[in-house]
Amino acid sequence: MATDLLLPLMDLPGVAESVTSARERVDALLWDRSLRTKGAALRKDVAIQNARASAAIDGIDIALSAWVTGDAFDDSPIGHAAAGVWRLEQSLPEQVNVWAVAPMQSLARMHSLVARDVVADADRLGRPRDSEEVDDPLRIKSLPDAASMKVRLAGLAQVTTTPTEAPAIVQAAVVHGELVALRPFEWAVDSFLGRVRCRGGQVEHRPTP
Repeated sequence: MATDLLLPLMDLPGVAESVTSARERVDALLWDRSLRTKGAALRKDVAIQNARASAAIDGIDIALSAWVTGDAFDDSPIGHAAAGVWRLEQSLPEQVNVWAVAPMQSLARMHSLVARDVVADADRLGRPRDSEEVDDPLRIKSLPDAASMKVRLAGLAQVTTTPTEAPAIVQAAVVHGELVALRPFEWAVDSFLGRVRCRGGQVEHRPTP
């Protein structure tokens, strides 16, 4: 049996308490049975809110009303970036199943969706970087070299496809943190990919009250 690499993280200070707190918040939200009657309309609203919030973190701060009407996706650099974030958000349901068996294939597909209107060289879509030149809107600064990044990315793929007893939120946090730290692509979409994968982890495991 493969070693469970994520479960020991539950023993780190504050992790178990944070997981419990997050579960309680989800339970409190899902306890409102009226949410379950709103179906597709609620799912679309949540997707728009998710996309807008994720984009704003990286500096693409566009009014919610523009996301709703589609005006956010105009023919401008910011509009192209916003359209990519929205495509990424819409891809979440299909990527949940792909990630479970082929995480690097899923990552490449998500990068192609989010970056296709902003990356000049289409051949770079879905391909990890070969240099240390990346955008850094979050000013993380510390950047693994390309060779180290690829080794860690392969390790992340192995970890995420190995069975674990760790809660879904811990699995999602590890993926998010590694993608943001590694920044495997030149254009700064790694935080978008990390956040949407975080939500994918929660969809995949479907927390219930």
